[in-house]
Amino acid sequence: MDLITQEIVSLNTQKVFQVPGFPAAYALYGNVEICDSDPDAPTILDLSAEMSRLVRSRQFIPPDLLAYSTDVASELQSLLIDAKTRGAVLYGSDAYPDGTAIARILFFGYFNGVPCETNIMFRHRNETLCHQIVSVVDLQKANPEILGSLAIERRLFSQQQSEKTSLFEAAQNIERYIQACDCDEGRASDATCFFIGGHIHIAAITSTCFHWLKPPFIDG
Repeated sequence: MDLITQEIVSLNTQKVFQVPGFPAAYALYGNVEICDSDPDAPTILDLSAEMSRLVRSRQFIPPDLLAYSTDVASELQSLLIDAKTRGAVLYGSDAYPDGTAIARILFFGYFNGVPCETNIMFRHRNETLCHQIVSVVDLQKANPEILGSLAIERRLFSQQQSEKTSLFEAAQNIERYIQACDCDEGRASDATCFFIGGHIHIAAITSTCFHWLKPPFIDG
C-alpha cells in the first residue's frame, strides 16, 4: 500500500516533512507558532522548529508508529506547558470549528513494513491545556483521507472510493483537489477553502522509501 501526503494551507510555508531515517512523513496543521497576547512579542514556542529538532534527535528505532508518535507528543506537551507558564496564549485555531484545538500533527508512513497513520491533537479549555490525544487512523476506512472542504471532496472523490488508484493518479487527484479549493469558486462554495492553498508539495511514501513528487518551495 502506498501513502500520499500533501501540503494544505498557507502560501509558501512547508507543512509536510520527512521523518529522518524512515519511509515516513509528518504534517503540521493549526496554530504552529504559540505567542502571548502582545502581537509584537516574539514567538514563545515554534512547534514546527521543535518537531524538526525532535525527529532529528531520535537515535532509536521504535516498535511502531504509535510508540513513536506518543513519545513525540509527550515531549511537545511538556514544551506547551512550559510555554503557557511563560505567558503563551493557547487560543484555538480558526481551522477548527470548535475553537479549542491548538494544533494537529499527522504522521504517515511505514514502520517495519506496515503502513500506518497516527494523529496528535493538542487542545485547550478556556486557556487550560488539555492532555494530548494520540490516535491511530484506520487506513481501510480513511482512503483517501482529505483534510479540508467536505463539499469539494465529495464532488471530486465520490466516484473513486471503490476504484484502484495508482500512486501517480493519486498525486494528480490531490493536486486537483487543492486547486479546486484554492480559487474564488471554491472559497465561495465553502469557507473552509480560505485555509487551503499556496504552493503545493506532494510526497510519495512506499515501504522502502520517501521521495518528493512535487518538492517544497525553496527560496531563490
